Amino acid sequence: METSDQRRGETATVYELADDESISTGVVTAVATAADAEMVPTGGTAGGTTALDPLYTAVDPDALDALFGSDGFGTAGTPDRVTFTYHGYEITITGDRRIGLERLERAAGEPAE
Repeated sequence: METSDQRRGETATVYELADDESISTGVVTAVATAADAEMVPTGGTAGGTTALDPLYTAVDPDALDALFGSDGFGTAGTPDRVTFTYHGYEITITGDRRIGLERLERAAGEPAE
């Protein structure tokens, strides 16, 4: 599920993870949707869309998933939130299975609006 609201003139998007969705998969899905980008490079992009860099260029996906436990959330020692940048977005993952995206700037290679 995805919702948007306006904060400080920027669009913030919130993506709620599905029960069986890993955090790393949710981050890539949320950013691809928000940025209208391809999740996996296919040798060419159609309609002016860009391909996302692999998530590991911003954060270790396995460590991110492990940080929140094998069931996603709620294990002892799970942080309240983790924040990092990826593909021109500030990503904030919270303990209530939400991924917040705040646009920082136009991503590299993204067409001007």
